Amino acid sequence: MRLHRYTAPALFAVLTAVGAALALCFAPYTVDDAFISWRYGANLVDSGVWNWNPSASAVRVEAYTNPLYTGLSVIPALLGIPVELFFKVVSAAILVGYVVAVARLDVPRRQRLALCAFALLSPVFFVHLFSGLETVSFALLTAAPFALLSRHGRLTRWGQLAALGLALSRPEGIALAAVAHAWGLAVGRRRRDLWLALAAGGALAAYWLLRAWYFGRFFPNTFYQKSTGHGGWIDSALAAGPLVWAPAGAAVLAVAALGGRWLLRADRERLRDATPLVLAVCAAGIHLGLYQASVLAMNYADRFSWQILFPVAVVALVRPLTPRTVPWSTAASALAAATALSFEWHPALAAVAALVLTAVLWGGDRLRTPAALGLAAVAVILVSVTPPRELTAIAAYRYRLEYAHEALGRAVADDKGFRGTVAIGDAGIMPFCLGARHDVYDLRGLADPYLGRGLLPKRLADRDVQMVVAVGRPYDPKGLRATTPTSLPLVKRAYAQGFVPAGRMQFTDTAWQSVLVRPGVPAPGLKRAARLARRENLRPDAAVVRDHWGELPFLKQC
Repeated sequence: MRLHRYTAPALFAVLTAVGAALALCFAPYTVDDAFISWRYGANLVDSGVWNWNPSASAVRVEAYTNPLYTGLSVIPALLGIPVELFFKVVSAAILVGYVVAVARLDVPRRQRLALCAFALLSPVFFVHLFSGLETVSFALLTAAPFALLSRHGRLTRWGQLAALGLALSRPEGIALAAVAHAWGLAVGRRRRDLWLALAAGGALAAYWLLRAWYFGRFFPNTFYQKSTGHGGWIDSALAAGPLVWAPAGAAVLAVAALGGRWLLRADRERLRDATPLVLAVCAAGIHLGLYQASVLAMNYADRFSWQILFPVAVVALVRPLTPRTVPWSTAASALAAATALSFEWHPALAAVAALVLTAVLWGGDRLRTPAALGLAAVAVILVSVTPPRELTAIAAYRYRLEYAHEALGRAVADDKGFRGTVAIGDAGIMPFCLGARHDVYDLRGLADPYLGRGLLPKRLADRDVQMVVAVGRPYDPKGLRATTPTSLPLVKRAYAQGFVPAGRMQFTDTAWQSVLVRPGVPAPGLKRAARLARRENLRPDAAVVRDHWGELPFLKQC
């Protein structure tokens, strides 16, 4: 199936127009958690301290899992430009880089169109792109080394850099980078690649040891806060007894043995062809294992499934689909689709995937290649399905944040007479707005240096904390559940000591921030900010988006 010479440019023009519209819609979106990492860069420039709290007495805590973006946050702080604006520019550069890289691929136009459509036609892509988190950069850094291996049969210089960036993007990126290096050695069999892999591994190990020494913990704080003893299907299988997990374990070992036997016998070209499936197996393992044993609190628009499975579909299409490569691309896409379906069942999409897979397996050569491309598209669609109601809430999110969390941070920061520590149950833009003038204690644990280390220092609750901002909901109006076991006594003691309500910052009709201040502490500006938050945020998402359409909150600097 060939595209007419005028059809492809027209389709690319349509993709560009849709992508521009989606970018305008979701460009304002920034997740509150992004400001946790950005506070480190601001504190380093303002006070010369790399820590969540810049005061000399503050205990060091590593509240981020992405050293790459956290390090980049130093640049806007040095230049004096809004940090949100800086990362919007970074996001736009990532999008342009992806489209340019796809346009330069020497693959059939229909594959280039599909790869562009995976991004430009997907609202979820733009949600993750502009969120301020590392989701899209992590996905593309995951795809890059495996794509280069698949295309060139070795890790090029760019592949080496991408693997290093991947290892510095998220903790699971270390495992993916290690697999990329190992597979690169198996395919390329070059001594130079071995030395480069050892050098990269040594540099990464040195970084981890240095940060463990600096922060006093081997893992970031998020590991201790988001790990759980409830492993989902893992615990369920173990609880079912040996009759369930023993056969499953035996099957996994058998598949591993067969794979190892094939690996020893395969030549370099067959190993190169198998690269998409290697990535798919790693992605499925991370999704079924690590992600299911973690508390995925920020899983908006199915973020974790998307960031680990989207790269599989990309790598499956970076080489021309030929009779030799189609089986491997098909197997990778099918595994990605099955992994997505195992956690959220979509009957219609499952039926389409089954039909397409049937066409690949039993169709002729004319049908097999487009069917393999279609299966990759189905895999992307499966991890991108997001209800319109959730997308509308995402489009309204940053405007709500401006009138709630950000307004509260600005009101406290503008009060020159306010001193002391603020304890907050939703760390993000509010602590960022407070800057280096105030220490902030995180009630939810991400930036809590005492998490898992015992009780809080008594002085923190008795003297230091002057304001408590608790996250309230209808079933938990005092915000006692929105805390960790370590910080719960602090909130209870604030109520016992007669902290005075100073305002309720409404975020939606079912979520708010209850502001409590120590008796005698002035809180000018909070009541006005609370009234404004109620007026703006007690409305439906569609109304918020309609009234604030075209506004760019990221142009402002706290």
